[in-house]
Amino acid sequence: MPGREAVLWGRPMPPKDDAPRRSILHCLRMLAPFREALPPSEFADSDMAEGERQFYAFIKGLYGEMYGDPAFFLIPQGEYDEYMESLALQGAGGEEDEDGGGGPHEKADQKESRLRNRFQQAIRFYAAYLYELGTRAQRLEKGVLVLSAEDWREARKAMEWPHLRGENAPRFQRLQVLGLDEQVEPKLVYVTCREFPKMLYGLWALCAAPKNPYHYANYLRLDYRAAWQKAPSVQDVFRTLTPERAAAAQAIHNAMTAKGLGLYIKPLREITSGARWKGEYRAGGRCTAGFYADPDSLTLCLYFGSPEEVSAMSARLWRQEPVLGAWFDSKLPERRCTCPHNCRVRLGDGPRRICGMACRAEVEDPSFQEVQTCLSVLALLEGAQTE
Repeated sequence: MPGREAVLWGRPMPPKDDAPRRSILHCLRMLAPFREALPPSEFADSDMAEGERQFYAFIKGLYGEMYGDPAFFLIPQGEYDEYMESLALQGAGGEEDEDGGGGPHEKADQKESRLRNRFQQAIRFYAAYLYELGTRAQRLEKGVLVLSAEDWREARKAMEWPHLRGENAPRFQRLQVLGLDEQVEPKLVYVTCREFPKMLYGLWALCAAPKNPYHYANYLRLDYRAAWQKAPSVQDVFRTLTPERAAAAQAIHNAMTAKGLGLYIKPLREITSGARWKGEYRAGGRCTAGFYADPDSLTLCLYFGSPEEVSAMSARLWRQEPVLGAWFDSKLPERRCTCPHNCRVRLGDGPRRICGMACRAEVEDPSFQEVQTCLSVLALLEGAQTE
């Protein structure tokens, strides 16, 4: 098995560019830069600081070894990518029916979701189990995490996820190989780590942080400082982006805040599901613009209150400048799902089905010029709403 430093900070050359490794790499690269925070506690500051460094090193090393040898960590490989390749050869599983139903495509989506969830749950398992232990711990004694036997059993039971049910015994063994020891006694369980004897101070620091919507996201990112502040700031988002993407996001942020719109940053859901930072600029309860951001992408979003507004904006842009209208239409992702919110809109280049819940244009990795175009479209939208 590769050493803990097999994968260094940044983007290594992948041994094989498959979907599981891309998700593992995403977890690795979503880790926040190490920034210690010394929360109020009865522990020595030196122990807490060293424990945070050690837990950070343990989790970073875990993802590094996982990236180098997914099979050792029981992460399914091959089936998902093979299925997606076959789906592409079959023309994405079938065309949309006239009534908007997905037909074979819907069944294909279900299989894709099942295969994806399976390898992603296998990736998430190890860090998630440590979180279950940390949040259920009764106390921490000299770097030893102490749980009641009942809480320990509940922590293990909580890991019986739908796509992993009945397969977790060898995964717990992998954690033991990595140095995690669980001494089970009739009433208490003592958790230690051989290689990182103080790392459970770091686990405690994250799990004992004030509970808020960002609690688990901060844990997944090993962001000690954010865990002990009220909420992430826009600078926390910018720090995860490349300089080019950060500049584009900053340009939108400056323009929106200059209009008096407030930024609401929503917490990550599950990192390995491709969820990212989500920001929304709102005024009067209405979301006008926003973004999805992570180290690998930046997507700017322009929001419309209804499908009718989408159609009206497309028509207006086509009348004003056909090239701009065509650009706008290209940023409205087509949705072929059978969700009841799927709806048909009339664009300049013809009818299209979009998500009626979102009603948004999406601009992926915008250039400087596209940022300016987005701002022009928003100005036109504001003008239409005031007419």
